[in-house]
Amino acid sequence: MSYPLIILGAGASYDCVQETRSEKGNHFRPPLTQDIFHKNFEDIINKHSEVKNLASSILSRLKEGENFESILTSIKNKAEKNQDRLKQLIDFEFYLQELFKTISKEYGNQTGSNYRALIQDINDNFKKACIVNFNYDLLLDEALEIKTTDNLDSYIKGYIKIIKVHGSCDWVFSLQDHWEIEDSREFLLQNPLYLDGCRARKEPIFRFISYSKYSKSGMKSCYGPAIAIPLYGKDGFVCPKTHIDVLERSLADVDKILIIGWAANDQHLIDMIKEKTKRPIEITVVAGNKKEIDDIFSKFPEEDKFLRAAECYGFSKFMGSKACKTFFGTA
Repeated sequence: MSYPLIILGAGASYDCVQETRSEKGNHFRPPLTQDIFHKNFEDIINKHSEVKNLASSILSRLKEGENFESILTSIKNKAEKNQDRLKQLIDFEFYLQELFKTISKEYGNQTGSNYRALIQDINDNFKKACIVNFNYDLLLDEALEIKTTDNLDSYIKGYIKIIKVHGSCDWVFSLQDHWEIEDSREFLLQNPLYLDGCRARKEPIFRFISYSKYSKSGMKSCYGPAIAIPLYGKDGFVCPKTHIDVLERSLADVDKILIIGWAANDQHLIDMIKEKTKRPIEITVVAGNKKEIDDIFSKFPEEDKFLRAAECYGFSKFMGSKACKTFFGTA
């Protein structure tokens, strides 16, 4: 029986519902990266004073045709010598955390979920899969009915493994449980170098946010959002090491790959796939247009190992299409 690797990018969540059934839900449709500061999210942006400054810088450059990730990467590089910029990036993580928690609540649980249909196809045809999810939202988690636990093992215990390589809106870094911190965001904005030190630990402690409000002593604990902001050239992931270990072991058994709404800009994952997979692998790509599809396939050049199998425009069009049936072996 086949063992698929399925990779989900921002385009998957953007098109994860066949038809939005309420105006309120559509207001909180998951954005593509360049729309992270969309006017629909103005109320949340206004809660994050440092993000307003960051957004102003990025939006003016987006209008000139620059790429969001490249803009943010240049800002990140300058932040090493500019604490004002560093504060903006820290607040950006808190903004992403709140934004995608709100999106998950307001846009989730809709009839016509492509994520639910995808999981059903996996269960009907393969019984197992490894899913790499680059999204911060909880829309796939909801479809799988992930149960929150202190150590996040619920993502990797079942036959369908979920690896959220860029973190999640309901995950946090546990920083210093014995400190009584009233406001983690305010503390980190006042101490912007502290968060980098915690991340530099050999194995940072990840938890669900609901388990991180209080320490065992009953005091409030300090945390940082476990979210990887969208940069070029990231050389690592923001998720527990045990999850990456499961991913590496799973890749040895993978015999087909489905990419939905992922631009294939994370070279770290691409290198891992090239190194760890062992057999000829057919790749199916779902993206917005022909150019995006060709760009993704170019990251996996056709040779003995990677074979171009099928393509489709959009998640909603893919589900039930000939390309979908071919991937799941039901054509």
